[in-house]
Amino acid sequence: MSFKWVCPIIPLGLPSHFLESIDIPFNNIKVHDSVYGGSGYTYFPGSHDVGAFNITVYMDSLGTSLKWLMAWKALIKDFDTGAYQLPSVYKQTWKVLLLNTKNDVILEAELQGTWPSDTSAFTLNYTDNGRLTLTQAFSIDNAKINFVL
Repeated sequence: MSFKWVCPIIPLGLPSHFLESIDIPFNNIKVHDSVYGGSGYTYFPGSHDVGAFNITVYMDSLGTSLKWLMAWKALIKDFDTGAYQLPSVYKQTWKVLLLNTKNDVILEAELQGTWPSDTSAFTLNYTDNGRLTLTQAFSIDNAKINFVL
């Protein structure tokens, strides 16, 4: 049920009602080099990796979501001087809870070591009457999945 979730921890204080969607990535094990023997290949596991995840936020008339995002990016790099901060300054943790039909928490996802990377462009036109949204990709170090029920 993709509609039964809450995000009680959004880094750097963005109010949760701005968050329209979030992807939950998983740890993946890469396939390492194979060994050929007995007329076939045997494969072994390699290192693990977590793919980037995306969120979608909506824009209000004060630009709250964009201000939040720009403030986070300013923690990573000073775009005027080119100076970067240490990861301990900008890497943050998200928490996402999946709920059942009774609103009991069934799964808790903790997204660790995240920071904003690619930001979608605004597409502006005079023929669209929809809301303005922003899609943001995040780099991530680890995804911890805990089953509660």
